[in-house]
Amino acid sequence: MKMKIFLVLVMVLVLVSSSLLAEVVEFKDGGTHYVDSTVTGYVLVDYQTPDMHTTVNLIDGGSINWFECYGAGKIGVLGGTVEGTLCAFDNSQVTVSGGVLNGYLIVAENGEMIIFGNDFSVDGEPVGFGKLTYVRGDGGDELARRLSGVLASGDRINNRFFIEDNSSSIILAPVSSVPEPSGILILSMGLAGLFRLIKTKK
Repeated sequence: MKMKIFLVLVMVLVLVSSSLLAEVVEFKDGGTHYVDSTVTGYVLVDYQTPDMHTTVNLIDGGSINWFECYGAGKIGVLGGTVEGTLCAFDNSQVTVSGGVLNGYLIVAENGEMIIFGNDFSVDGEPVGFGKLTYVRGDGGDELARRLSGVLASGDRINNRFFIEDNSSSIILAPVSSVPEPSGILILSMGLAGLFRLIKTKK
């Protein structure tokens, strides 16, 4: 009996110490970063630095255990894997267009998560594009709902999600609204040409 208690205590100690030693990577410099490797712990974007406007994009080859965004920070999940929870807190924005999501989706405190894809359903009921909001209405903790569908990349989404307050939302957006870098470049060049033409006519 004493040996069993000793082994249980050792196991608890090992589990607690390993969780305390989890890797924490913080991005809070106002730059744009790409994660294409494995982070076994937490990735925090603009944590306790609300006006930095840091962007972190998870791309193919990258894997993050726990991914949280705060303040004016932005997370883009374009590929790779989020093994644990994906969170948008405190006025931040998370966009998801690809990748594998294995954990919960959480938005709170004016957080916004935009998910690009199609064939969405919530708790098995088809839903159109638009905003998913807090449904409880009494200020209490919301029960988990399940979001299913196909992301813009073709990856499947089938995750539990929480919208923790009236000021936060998950937006389901069509694939056609995902901004393409080449389209933005062409638009920018066209506008620059138009401004130059207007300027030379004056």
